[in-house]
Amino acid sequence: MPLFTFKHPEFVNEGRVREVLKKVDIDHDGNLNKKELQEAARQLGAFNGAWRAFRAINHADANNDGLISGEEQEELVKYLLSKYKT
Repeated sequence: MPLFTFKHPEFVNEGRVREVLKKVDIDHDGNLNKKELQEAARQLGAFNGAWRAFRAINHADANNDGLISGEEQEELVKYLLSKYKT
């Protein structure tokens, strides 16, 4: 079973993931924190958004600051797409 299970996986693609990540950056600082990533997981239709956010941060947060920023976001997109298989 994929790590991220979608309610409607046919709507998940790279463009959609990038759109949602940009939208959930509430403070517009260019970084994604756990709460913002939980909301992204919810908007993408993932079940158990808190767990999904935790796993994604553990994978993509290279400097372990608890935020996904800069190049880490590219890794996050790749990671999410690899887990969001239809």
